[in-house]
Amino acid sequence: MISVWVINKGTEKIDGGWDGKKYEFLPRKPVEVPVALAQHYFGFGLIDKSDALVRLGWIKTANDLPGAMAKLNTFEITETRPQGYRETSPTVDRTPLSVPRQGEGKGTQAA
Repeated sequence: MISVWVINKGTEKIDGGWDGKKYEFLPRKPVEVPVALAQHYFGFGLIDKSDALVRLGWIKTANDLPGAMAKLNTFEITETRPQGYRETSPTVDRTPLSVPRQGEGKGTQAA
């Protein structure tokens, strides 16, 4: 395994550089990165991810760890390329507005 795919399922853009190349992790856009970058930035494959969280600037004390881990969990890292990745539509669970009727149409009025 030489590279992995990172999908930012959060709302914030993350910028970074690795080996002289710039990387942008835009929301909902899969990015292919070297495994070493995924380990360094996101703690991919590591049990203790606190060093990565410090580098990202998400923790300063141990009290910040739960929130930072929640933020880190918005990133999905896979070894295979996502096939047509799409996030759930923001309109799911919304009810469409009702449309007022203009007229009753033929045959609906009493004779």
